[in-house]
Amino acid sequence: MGRIGVVLTNLGGPDTPDAIRPFLENLFSDPLILAFGPGFLRRFVARRIAKGRAPKVAKDYALIGGASPLVRLTDLQARALKARLEARAPGRFACAVAMRYWRPFTEEAVRALLAAGCDRFLHLPLYPQESEATTESSSRELRRVLAALAPGAPLDEVRSYHDDPGYVAAVRATVDEALAAVRAQGATAPQVLFSAHGLPQRFERRGDPYVREIQATRAAVAAGLPVPTHLSFQSRVGPVAWVKPYTDATIERLATEGVRDLVVVPLGFVSDHFETLYEIDRMYGDLARSRGVERFVRAPSLNDRADFVEALASIVLRRCP
Repeated sequence: MGRIGVVLTNLGGPDTPDAIRPFLENLFSDPLILAFGPGFLRRFVARRIAKGRAPKVAKDYALIGGASPLVRLTDLQARALKARLEARAPGRFACAVAMRYWRPFTEEAVRALLAAGCDRFLHLPLYPQESEATTESSSRELRRVLAALAPGAPLDEVRSYHDDPGYVAAVRATVDEALAAVRAQGATAPQVLFSAHGLPQRFERRGDPYVREIQATRAAVAAGLPVPTHLSFQSRVGPVAWVKPYTDATIERLATEGVRDLVVVPLGFVSDHFETLYEIDRMYGDLARSRGVERFVRAPSLNDRADFVEALASIVLRRCP
């Protein structure tokens, strides 16, 4: 019997400043992201959007080192997961990273797993909450590549683990750590804001499960917390309507209501990336302090924490006993 190739998928991010524009072109060329017209027209519009957005995005990335750490962190997650699987099921699994919009692309991951002797595959998205814009987009690309490189190879998929006890416990541990940190700074009445990546409302209207799964994760993580909690959505772009409430508006409301100690939890993000390092740490942190919040602490990202990696290993082994 061959090995099972675990494909860890994420959206990816520009690994150099020169990669920002082509990354954006790939993102907006995805028909699940920019849903209109024939492919050639969508790609033309994607190039125009990328050209217009790239200079501003590059300035923002420059504030966090010029590029995204997502690929490096995801590689650490894959290596740690491989080690945990090897300890619990020697020789059965190999792991590879497949980014949707920038290197390493899905084809690179599948070729590496085939070279490692894999004849079956498991899609393990690093999106704990399922969405057409993330989970399904990566799934379609993986199925396309497998059909070309390994036709007939069995593929199983983890579509969601938003309520997995190990995942929930790992996120809760980061919340507890952040609350301890803000109290060590002198906070006496902290509140917790769970901030998830936003989604255009059109997805939710046609039945996308993402928002309700985010709400379920928040409820599970917050259960028993002795402080008030809130949920909001960040990272919206473009003129379309996105799910609410927005993170910036929520921070302004909480500050107006007198909140002076705020913990922000990046919910649904499993790695540090632009959304945590720039949007939360810099943009929302500056906003909060300008409105009177005195202590602003972000909960640490999961990255390659042992409890999160152990949760992923358990998910894999339950799916492939």
